[in-house]
Amino acid sequence: METDAIGVEKKHLYTAWSAALVGMRRRDEAHAAMSEALREQQQRLRTLEAEMDGIRRLIQKEQLENEKLMVALSRAEGELASVRRMLATCQVRDGTWKRN
Repeated sequence: METDAIGVEKKHLYTAWSAALVGMRRRDEAHAAMSEALREQQQRLRTLEAEMDGIRRLIQKEQLENEKLMVALSRAEGELASVRRMLATCQVRDGTWKRN
């Protein structure tokens, strides 16, 4: 009788041990899956940050180019205005010269 009780207890302990091992294996698998998902998201974050840095550098480069072009445009507009004034002056002189 005592040996039967020991056998039943042994079966219960073996079943509990097996269930504990199954639970631990599932937790380990879930942990591994979460760790992999975290690693993938961290890699994605690094990729996006690198892309954003590249875009920032490109924006800065384009802003500098835009500033250079705006200076050139302003200079060209100033020269155009000066040429128009000189042309108007010449036309006035030419008209005055022809009248005399």
